[in-house]
Amino acid sequence: VSAFSDFDITGVENVEGMEGMSAEQYHAALRLKLAKRQRERPERLAEGEAQVETERRNLDSKLEAERRDLEAKRQELAVHRRELAAAVRTVGIIGAGLMGSGIAMCFLRAGYRVMLIETKQAALDRGVKLVQADIAKQLKRGKLSEAAARSQAVRLSPTLAFADLARCEMVVEAVFESLAVKRQIFAQLEAICPASTLLCTNTSALDIDQIAAAAPTRPHMVMGMHFFSPANVMRLVENVRAARTAPAVVAAVTLVALRLGKTPVLVGNCPGFVGNRMLGRSEEHTSELQSLTSS
Repeated sequence: VSAFSDFDITGVENVEGMEGMSAEQYHAALRLKLAKRQRERPERLAEGEAQVETERRNLDSKLEAERRDLEAKRQELAVHRRELAAAVRTVGIIGAGLMGSGIAMCFLRAGYRVMLIETKQAALDRGVKLVQADIAKQLKRGKLSEAAARSQAVRLSPTLAFADLARCEMVVEAVFESLAVKRQIFAQLEAICPASTLLCTNTSALDIDQIAAAAPTRPHMVMGMHFFSPANVMRLVENVRAARTAPAVVAAVTLVALRLGKTPVLVGNCPGFVGNRMLGRSEEHTSELQSLTSS
């Protein structure tokens, strides 16, 4: 083999490059080529391993940067939701019917100031009487002290002026189930309320996305907050997340519901949400069974 150590074996794998070689020369050249490759193999392996290690370190660095960014965003969200929830001092309730007055009772009991809104004085007076009757009942049953009863009464502000809602950090709309009426209300809320106001609808079945579309500059601040009747008794609240509801808003409204002593359940935006959807199917099956037994 040493006799051929200076032999040019470039292209030795090419048969044409072997022309003129004897068998001994041919086999010697192959052995030299093999030896050369064996000498180069550790270097190539080392280079490959170094490249893999560099790529691994780069990937680890990228993943760590993404993790830190995600954690920073999570902490920012946590702070934001706490700030939104903590900022709520005065809550506007639109509609002083049985549902609206019941929701007002919940917020008054939890220590919030409540602005109860109606379009007619007679309807507003009826709603205020319902709230006052609830306070008196709690006092009579010993669930409230005289001071606490006075505090609830003082924190209730009935009004016919829709513009007063500008002083609220949170608004819960609780009018009758009309999409057109609710959209009109949310268009007014967009014009009146500060950009940081939490805007909730108590609808039990209507499309939250269509309601939020009536406030085009802030659909991220709109979500459903469906109290079950009677609101001052039933603990379940369906918090309905619309397509564009901000995560911080969902979290803030959930914290508010917990402070009311409620059991909030986050649901998606669909016909009937969860509770009424189940109830509707149950009623359908009951009707089917009744028709079968009567036939």
